[in-house]
Amino acid sequence: MILTCPQCETRFVVPSTAIPAEGRKVRCAKCEHTWLQQPIKDEDFGDAPSIHQIQDPDAEDNKPSVSAVDTPSDDLESKPNVLQKIRDEIILGYKSVLLGIFIVLVGYGVYAMVSPSIIMGQGLKFSEVEITRDGQDLVVRANIVNTMNGTRGVPSITITTMFEDVVGDTVQFVPPTDVIDPGGSATIEYSIDAVSENVTDIRLGFDAQPSNDH
Repeated sequence: MILTCPQCETRFVVPSTAIPAEGRKVRCAKCEHTWLQQPIKDEDFGDAPSIHQIQDPDAEDNKPSVSAVDTPSDDLESKPNVLQKIRDEIILGYKSVLLGIFIVLVGYGVYAMVSPSIIMGQGLKFSEVEITRDGQDLVVRANIVNTMNGTRGVPSITITTMFEDVVGDTVQFVPPTDVIDPGGSATIEYSIDAVSENVTDIRLGFDAQPSNDH
């Protein structure tokens, strides 16, 4: 069966079985025009030229036209195998991903069993906060109390100066201890240099969790 592109008039040969009775969507390989091709009644073409011998009368230098349909006959026969191969690769990929997730979860479970569990910041509170001035310096003293039943890691501490409701400068420093046992506490003391006399309050917080106002 010889088909002709309705846009560029390129001709190409396809098996008659490639176009079903209800028609089939095809695409020209030369101009990429797509149309719905209806079956053509078989005619006696005699010794019809092969697909590479069909000439495009409008082509420059009468070069062989680029012929193509949706898929050649060989591709039509091999398409189920290609689709099956793609499905197999997708299934194999999913299995690999699931196996990787399973290995990560198992590894994390083993690590959790053999390593101590220290949560940073959660359950830590400031108490007995004291603010004093030493000239232009502001000295902050406070206790950090662990209110939880487990050991807690102590994150970096932030101090933010306040003028009424206006937020001022923020400084950050490392606490004197890394962990606090259940029910235990640790004392901190930090001096901020050259603090304005307009500062009326401070805000204490942990870098790893929302701050606690004082």
